Amino acid sequence: MKKLLAIQGIKSVYYVDIDGITYTFYFTDKLLAHKLSIEFYEFERKEVEYDVNEEDNNKYETCVTVVLAHKSDFYEFTILYDIRPYVPALYLYRIILDLVEIVENSDSLSLIENLESACGGASESTKSYRSDEKLRKGFNDHVSNKINRVLELIEDSKNEVN
Repeated sequence: MKKLLAIQGIKSVYYVDIDGITYTFYFTDKLLAHKLSIEFYEFERKEVEYDVNEEDNNKYETCVTVVLAHKSDFYEFTILYDIRPYVPALYLYRIILDLVEIVENSDSLSLIENLESACGGASESTKSYRSDEKLRKGFNDHVSNKINRVLELIEDSKNEVN
């Protein structure tokens, strides 16, 4: 999928976390100008980790989210959260391609509204935690760290090329 998206001008960087899950971040220059990145991951829990009786402990997980810093607020939009064993690559390709199109064709006034429409209501923002300073700070740090990680990964990939 990386090569197909690259044909459309969509670049990617990735990292592997301590659990072995690969997180891929997709971006264009326009997305980065909006301080926005598209995050994708999928994994299958090992049998020892998987307990069918536990709530929210699905064996399979595929997720596409958009993280965004806009003015002094931070946002995370869950575009896709799927627990099927297999999500077709073409679905994921279209979702990412369509997200890039939505962002690049949105002005700064309509961007958040358009992303909220695309995610169908599964979003969080700084505004969600106005009444709890600790939760708001934690959420802001969470999204800010993701955006900074993408910028660091991009910088690292540029240095590897040079």
